[in-house]
Amino acid sequence: MEAVVSKNRIISLAITWAFVLSSHSAGAQRRAASGLYQIISGTYSECCGIGGDFRFSLPNERQGFVRLTAEPQSDLVAMTILRSDAQTVFSVVPCPAGDPINFSLDYGFVFSNSIVFHVDPGPPPYAVYWNYSVTNSTDGLRINGMLGTAQQSCVDVPTQFSHTDLVAVW
Repeated sequence: MEAVVSKNRIISLAITWAFVLSSHSAGAQRRAASGLYQIISGTYSECCGIGGDFRFSLPNERQGFVRLTAEPQSDLVAMTILRSDAQTVFSVVPCPAGDPINFSLDYGFVFSNSIVFHVDPGPPPYAVYWNYSVTNSTDGLRINGMLGTAQQSCVDVPTQFSHTDLVAVW
């Protein structure tokens, strides 16, 4: 009798454990929803000008939110990094005489639990390119990537801008 009760407990625990694992995996596999995500941690870097490498902890005044916008009829997504006011697009000026480069990335391709943003160098004057990966997990978005300029107008300013281990929650 004790062996039957023990066997039933083991089976019950195994079923419970399988349910917990399957629900956790299902949550991690869901697609990222369109909306506003608040940055809670990460690092932003600017490099490759004469001044060297500059690193900033996130969130900060210049970067506080991420907005994802998914096109309902396709698997394309846009991602925009916003200032702490949650409305102004974060941007950098790669050369004092130039226009700012906005961190508004289009053409994100959706996979089962990630989004990939990849654009080869665009037209002058800066030939902007980017390569970002956004993973969707149960606790939010995890973002890693780099945006850069293939053409440099000023040698004393950064030309590569990257986000490392950025975590944003909905």
